[in-house]
Amino acid sequence: MSDYGWVTIVDKPQLLPSRAVVELTARVGLQIEQTRNDILFRGYRKFGTEVKITDLDEKDFPPDKPEDTEPVKPQSPPALKPAPQKKPLT
Repeated sequence: MSDYGWVTIVDKPQLLPSRAVVELTARVGLQIEQTRNDILFRGYRKFGTEVKITDLDEKDFPPDKPEDTEPVKPQSPPALKPAPQKKPLT
């Protein structure tokens, strides 16, 4: 269920939600669980912002980096550390 009402925002009437009720029923086996969420909408106000669009020039960006060549592969494989020694069970 939803109710709507007239709200004045910046001297203009707006039709907006004023109240909503959500009722849910869940059944698990023989047990039934019901919930009710009663929502009141209030405190509406105007949201605004100012945007300034400017033209960008190439000088506004740093120069492009040259493309890197393929990384140099090492001549020999990396050395592996030996596995730690296990202590004998006593």
